[in-house]
Amino acid sequence: MTRARLGGPAVALVLMGLLAALFAPTAAWLARTWQVHPYYGHGWLVPGVAAAFAWRARARFAQGEPADAGLALVAAGVAAHLAAARWQLYPVSASALVVVLAGLAWALGGRPALRAAAFPATLLLLAVPWPFVEHTAPFLAAGVARASAAAAGGLGAAVVQHGAELSVTDGAFTVGAPCSGLQSAVALITLAAVLAGVLDGPWRRRMALVLLALPLALAANWLRLTGLLWIADAHGSAQGLAWFHGPPALLLYAAAAAGLVAAGRWLGCDVRGASYGDA
Repeated sequence: MTRARLGGPAVALVLMGLLAALFAPTAAWLARTWQVHPYYGHGWLVPGVAAAFAWRARARFAQGEPADAGLALVAAGVAAHLAAARWQLYPVSASALVVVLAGLAWALGGRPALRAAAFPATLLLLAVPWPFVEHTAPFLAAGVARASAAAAGGLGAAVVQHGAELSVTDGAFTVGAPCSGLQSAVALITLAAVLAGVLDGPWRRRMALVLLALPLALAANWLRLTGLLWIADAHGSAQGLAWFHGPPALLLYAAAAAGLVAAGRWLGCDVRGASYGDA
């Protein structure tokens, strides 16, 4: 197999056309879902960021020789897509598209191209809205309700908890899925993954940075809900809700993002000379 057979402009155009036609329903589902999904509103940004990382590593796509094994991965991805399309399992189909793209990189440029495509492919997978992610919201909401009630009570607020309902002097709040912190957690994990690609350092330390995103997001949401309860008890429910939904909420998320950057420096990672392909 020669690079000319797989890598010519005509072949590339044909492959792009076939992929566009084959995965058009999946792309339409992703567009609709990103537009309305409460936890994946940032999904629109991810393909562009992934493409930027792929472009950054473009020289590595030409370092290897074409590999037939990549075609097997493409075939597996297409087969998974066709099976998923029959049952409209769009998250499976979207993941299969990422597998196909990785397989094409492998087929066209061998292992160096596959390694270069691994990080952009991982970012794309993080933008796939899987139902199981949404199903964690009630558990997170219950946990943050207990922790915030305990913290606000420790600060002197008269908080009474009945399951997901938290009562203060002049009102009650129900901690549901929107208050679980899942939205900020999903976005912050994606941001951490982008930072892991930008920073230079051992891959284990960059993976640790991604793992830190979840506790940072949950801590920010805990502070947000604790502040709501304390302010509502001291100044009324309206003031508490103004805190929860107002600028302080954005500031807490910004603080969590800044915490990621600080954690990256603490882990010994540096943006200078960064290359996501180096370990």
